[in-house]
Amino acid sequence: MRRVATWLSVAFVGALGLAATITALVADDDGKSAVPARGLRVTTVPVPRCRDGQLALATEMLGGSPFVVLRHVSGPTCDLGSLTVVTTIRDQRGERAPIGDSRDVFTGEISAGVEFTAGLLYKAYCDQKGPLVASITAGDLTVTRTLAIHGCFNRGDIRGD
Repeated sequence: MRRVATWLSVAFVGALGLAATITALVADDDGKSAVPARGLRVTTVPVPRCRDGQLALATEMLGGSPFVVLRHVSGPTCDLGSLTVVTTIRDQRGERAPIGDSRDVFTGEISAGVEFTAGLLYKAYCDQKGPLVASITAGDLTVTRTLAIHGCFNRGDIRGD
């Protein structure tokens, strides 16, 4: 009886070792195939760059604050590369208003139903007359939006209370 129990224990440990070995050979940590089948060549197809008409730029008010929104509107997934975003805010005289924070680049892949957003923080000088006009350009796309003045600061005041 002792001999049978010993053989069963050895068989059980061997089965566990075999299962672990097979699992390690078949899958890596992400559950993907670690080694392609012999004779198969694995190639990755790069995502093409975004073309005209695949993207749209907009501004939206979210929670009372303006946001820049870049959307994928048509075609397959595409790569933005490094899409530079330039934001300018001017008052009615054409003078620039200070921008506190705005994203200056969108990067990566974008696909249907995906949008990149960036908050647009600004505050006018107290002697500027509103409404302000924001002009945002991302690549070949441009959008403008009228913005209200919510608070201001004096030109010498760095804090911007």
